[in-house]
Amino acid sequence: MGKFLIIIVAYALGQATGLKTETYSGYAYEIGSKKFIYKETHTEMFENGKHAGTETKYYDSKNKLVAQRNLDFSKSRHTPDFKTSDLLTGYQEGAIVDGNKVRLFVKSNEKEPIREKTLTVPEPFTVDGGFNYYIKDHWSELMEGKVLVFNFTVSSELNYFQLRARLVKDGSVGNDKAKVIVEPNNVMFRWLSDPISITYDMATKRILIYEGKSNLSNNSGKNYLARLIYPEQGP
Repeated sequence: MGKFLIIIVAYALGQATGLKTETYSGYAYEIGSKKFIYKETHTEMFENGKHAGTETKYYDSKNKLVAQRNLDFSKSRHTPDFKTSDLLTGYQEGAIVDGNKVRLFVKSNEKEPIREKTLTVPEPFTVDGGFNYYIKDHWSELMEGKVLVFNFTVSSELNYFQLRARLVKDGSVGNDKAKVIVEPNNVMFRWLSDPISITYDMATKRILIYEGKSNLSNNSGKNYLARLIYPEQGP
């Protein structure tokens, strides 16, 4: 994540020539209870018009900073280096990508050592927030009804899994929106896990609503099942 860190430092020092930022927020509600869980604030950084990285900060219902994630898109839109840190528990996870070799790492809490594993991941594959760009870069195929199949790394499991993304036309969204379902490609895994539902703005191809497993964990250590709403603009 070296280049991304250089970009952040450049902003901090006021030397951000040719660099621009966009900031927006999303609001997460627990699926079922509709209870507000947290706010996430994204700062996207662009270098000469190219999206170089995103810093996301997570705030709880009392507006306390509880977690942070950095995505480095400088090498790839689909397979960014990333690191997520839970500031309350010390949990960390991330990935460092070199071609199709990915070093995944995870730290369960502040007392536990980091566990890591380097994998050779078959193409096409995505890492963390890179799956969103993969969908956007294959938008035409999705709109034509093609099912996208790709591998997705999961740092917490030190592994990767095959997912699929498909357009759903069930009448639940208007013509100015597109609903995409992301789920395991393996039918048995689909029975055991909840799909992710993403509503996109057709004009901007940015996310309006995300429903599924969250980046953050609850007090039991399990990821929230959340409905994320981006009222102004999303990723």
